[in-house]
Amino acid sequence: LYIPCAFVTHFGKCIDEKTPLLRSMDAVKASGLRLLKAINIGTDAKTMHSYLGWEQEFFVLSASMYKARPDLVNTGRTLFGKLPTRHQQGDLNYFQPIPGKVQELLDIAQDEMLKVGCPMAVKH
Repeated sequence: LYIPCAFVTHFGKCIDEKTPLLRSMDAVKASGLRLLKAINIGTDAKTMHSYLGWEQEFFVLSASMYKARPDLVNTGRTLFGKLPTRHQQGDLNYFQPIPGKVQELLDIAQDEMLKVGCPMAVKH
């Protein structure tokens, strides 16, 4: 089970990947409220919520599995599949360990994303 956590030192330095996102949400809220007051709209607003963000879900397949799926080869996307067993839509993604090769790939992707200031919030 992966639980997103925020870790901050006694001096306020973040030592995790979630705290910068939380701080940026606070900055967007503060700037948004200032903007609303500056343009005289919603001057009594106390908070602002941002719901727009980057979220990209991807699936990792071996080359042999990819080549065995005509829908992926021809269209680059899934066109057919099957329903989850016993209505476990997302449960298994969170409660089973990430396979070793997939974890290696995700670690490489996360390192590259951090270089451009875009942390990965959840891996499952």
